[in-house]
Amino acid sequence: HCFGSTGDYCDLNTDHLDFQQVGVGFPITQYFSVTNYSDEILDGFAAMVSPDNGFSITGGEGPFSLLTGEIHEVAVTFDPTSPGLATNWVDLGTDCDQLELSGTGVDAIPELTVSSPEIEFMPVYEGLSRSAILSISNDGLLPYEGNFQIAGVGFSSPDTGVFFLAAGCGASKEFTIEFTPNGIQYFGGGGLLSPDAGLQISFMGEGLGQLPTYSLNPPGLHFGYTTAGEPTTRSLVIHNDGPERLVGHAVEISTLETPFSVVEGTAFFDIPAGQDQTVDVLFPGDFGNYGTYLDLDIPQSEDYSVTAVSRDGENQAEIGVYFDNGIFIENQINAPVGTTVTAYVVARNPETFHGWEGCLEILGENPVLSYHQYLGYNNYLEPPCYKVHLPIGWSAPTEALLASVSIQIACDDCYTKIKLIPTQEASIAESMALYQNFYSNWAWIKAPFQAATSTGDPLVATINSPIVSVGLPRPMASTNGGSVHLQWNLGGDYDACHVYRRLGEEPTERLTDTPIPLLDGRVEFQDQPPVIPGTGAYYSYGAIRDGQEVGMSPETMINLDQLLPKVTALTGNYPNPFNPKTTLQFDLAEPSEVVLQIYDLSGRRIRTLVREEMPAGSHEQIWLGRDDQGRAVPSGVYFARLQAGFNVMMRKIALLK
Repeated sequence: HCFGSTGDYCDLNTDHLDFQQVGVGFPITQYFSVTNYSDEILDGFAAMVSPDNGFSITGGEGPFSLLTGEIHEVAVTFDPTSPGLATNWVDLGTDCDQLELSGTGVDAIPELTVSSPEIEFMPVYEGLSRSAILSISNDGLLPYEGNFQIAGVGFSSPDTGVFFLAAGCGASKEFTIEFTPNGIQYFGGGGLLSPDAGLQISFMGEGLGQLPTYSLNPPGLHFGYTTAGEPTTRSLVIHNDGPERLVGHAVEISTLETPFSVVEGTAFFDIPAGQDQTVDVLFPGDFGNYGTYLDLDIPQSEDYSVTAVSRDGENQAEIGVYFDNGIFIENQINAPVGTTVTAYVVARNPETFHGWEGCLEILGENPVLSYHQYLGYNNYLEPPCYKVHLPIGWSAPTEALLASVSIQIACDDCYTKIKLIPTQEASIAESMALYQNFYSNWAWIKAPFQAATSTGDPLVATINSPIVSVGLPRPMASTNGGSVHLQWNLGGDYDACHVYRRLGEEPTERLTDTPIPLLDGRVEFQDQPPVIPGTGAYYSYGAIRDGQEVGMSPETMINLDQLLPKVTALTGNYPNPFNPKTTLQFDLAEPSEVVLQIYDLSGRRIRTLVREEMPAGSHEQIWLGRDDQGRAVPSGVYFARLQAGFNVMMRKIALLK
């Protein structure tokens, strides 16, 4: 501000308030201050010299008394009633000069624009809130001073109240709009401007119930190795494990620019209870190593990892060693005592190999459990050198598994050193020349590291994910009660599949005695795994062609905690009525001391079936229609009574003979 007139005791921060152009019906307020710089008390007053010409004092009017150094602020509002120039003065008393006022009324309204006239919030769960930013801009030649308020239940803003937008320079103001529903229903509201500038601002939102429970398959989206320039799409399957809708929005979050993108039409998801929905991510094949995260916009969810490695096809002539978690052998791998770690020898070369042989040298204290040769003839060298062989004329269209070695960690300080070296049994001119483009890598295995295990079944495989596979699609898994439902679509000329399961760090087991035939390329399988809290069940399948298992899919993980019942309940019995036996079914949401007993209509206890500590999960108990002395009970109505911890429940059952 420029300092204006100064009286004997009174100092004004300006001698003139120029309102310039103000729209008729759109008042503007400006401020000035009076300061007492004298050593005496300054008494004054603020009043308009000429009333009724559009100017009025709207703050600080009337008398004031200032001590030395004190400041008195006065607000003046110009609200023209008709077009034209208007002038006036503010009288401040005998010790202060009058303050000049001027402004021009015009027949126009401010030209305001809003960033989004309709804000539709994604559904919000009980106890949570979402926020959005609303921006109002002034694109006209007139200033605007208004009051912003919120209307509607569930909507609020910390930015309500008076605000000012200057004229002529696109001034803007941001308002944070918050949506906090107080029920399971739809909500509507809006933003109100006073004076009205012709803007319509509306809010919409939906309130949901309790927080969701869900599972992600796979736990992280890893494209593995791809060929540069070739776009690849991978899918994240989101399963709604809860009783209500699961709503979210997948958005990439990264501090660096990455080539990943969520495929249009799959980013938003609204999943009914017990159902799945897929989010597809596209990697365009840019050369290099990339990683990012997806924010799924689900309450209490962690960022979802996405990675990819793309290599130029001309530079893929490599042989290397990988562990079954997909880490290069150059990295140090740690594993706890007793863990089985599998190392894979893999060839990456899209062109025709012209014959190559090498030795997989394994040194150290950890015992070798098994060795598998997948191409060419069998191993014929003695440990510690195991033969790795590529037949002459064999064509690898992408990547191929040559051999695998399973090693068990024997002690905390035990180590294993793996080295892949070429040998001279094959054509030196061809093999050694080719080997110049190969990696010869080492690995040291120490504790502790949680490594996956492998079935060790022979197969020719590609590596398109951290699990060695032949490019087969990953099985989709969902839970229903205590069961896991698997399904996948399998093209090509495959005939059938075997299903495999691994519980935590336990060895992989085959679940199918006979292969499951393909029906129009689709396969389904139902499993009831043992519920081990805190453990994952890893499912995969082997593809069969002409009676031989020729490929293994990537694994799909299901957290076994998802199979645990949500509530403790005596769910029923079958058959009912029964003769002579029935099976009682009950769920335990947590480990409990369980007592399951049978009573007759008089309340007399007939039989105690269970009295023991039992783990969480779904359970069954058979009653043979006999009492505690082993005597058959007569026909009639009985009650099954379950006590689990503090939970007590009963169910009527009928014995008919």
